[in-house]
Amino acid sequence: MTKEMPLTFTRGATLVGTLVLGALLTSCGTTGPAEPDVPDGWTTHTVGDVTFSTPGTWEVDESEGALVVRRGSDATDAMASVVLVPEPRPLQVEADAVFASMVAATGAKKVADGPVEKSGASEAVQLEYVGDQPRADGSGTFAARSRWLFMTLEDGSGLIAAVTAPEEQFDEELETVLESVTLP
Repeated sequence: MTKEMPLTFTRGATLVGTLVLGALLTSCGTTGPAEPDVPDGWTTHTVGDVTFSTPGTWEVDESEGALVVRRGSDATDAMASVVLVPEPRPLQVEADAVFASMVAATGAKKVADGPVEKSGASEAVQLEYVGDQPRADGSGTFAARSRWLFMTLEDGSGLIAAVTAPEEQFDEELETVLESVTLP
């Protein structure tokens, strides 16, 4: 790694999730994308032919094999990650596998899951959960909320986008980050 990463849930949820995700998926298909409304001052990031936007003050970290963008450097800051998956598994199977790994790692409780509509995806599944994450300083845990979108692209590859934050900081800004994902 080229950068120190203080977020416990980055190493846990993102690394485990991203690696589980990348190793697991296998499905196909797509339609045409619509351009999302992105607030002024936001930065657009590109992963393959996919774009997504975050506030311009967020910091980019590509050291975990996925594009990860963080709200700040504190151990309780929000983050977003996007990873392309060349040969995905069926999306609900993938979502179930990620949730099972988070139950084992954090005692996660499911908030929502199932099919959703996403412009440019032939299929999309969401997963949202809350789990207890250890604090970086070892002083206990905090409740972190994560929302994931698993999508199948036109070329048969997959895309996984996720946002994670301490539950009390999970806000409209994070929803806008996920909504900004634009598929080819």
